[in-house]
Amino acid sequence: MPVTIQNNTSRPVMIRLNSGQTCYLSGRDSLGKILDAEVRDNDRIARLTARGTITCKVIKTKAKPAAKAKVKKTRPRKDK
Repeated sequence: MPVTIQNNTSRPVMIRLNSGQTCYLSGRDSLGKILDAEVRDNDRIARLTARGTITCKVIKTKAKPAAKAKVKKTRPRKDK
């Protein structure tokens, strides 16, 4: 599930994700739709969350209904 990270301070915050990508959040800014694998077991994000510097929120998305399978109808064969 995607995650949104929000900066709760008025100062810029640097966040390094698990993939190695670095995100810079300006004051009161937020990052949207980050995969939860980027945030899970990340010490830096855990420390910033414990201090109240950032907030991580899970974005709940509705599951799309599966597409209906197309079935081709055939006539029964007549044996000669």
